[in-house]
Amino acid sequence: MVEAQPIAEILGLGAEVRSMQELDIAVHAGLPKRSLVLLSSRLYCDDQAASAFKFQIIPPTTWKRRTTRLSQQESERTERLARAG
Repeated sequence: MVEAQPIAEILGLGAEVRSMQELDIAVHAGLPKRSLVLLSSRLYCDDQAASAFKFQIIPPTTWKRRTTRLSQQESERTERLARAG
């Protein structure tokens, strides 16, 4: 079974998420933009590659419009990638 804590750490949610149910609630509410930045930085050491990866998930114009949180769909994609990462 997949544990929530390692996924939460990858996404920068830390101790506020301790169960899969809490992770699901956070994803449905919209993950912070920072979660995708942390994930892309974890997957790619090069800043340019990390940025390119981020923009494959969310187009640059959409990224600029997001103020603090990702949409539910973007959050779900980010969380799935964090599970694989």
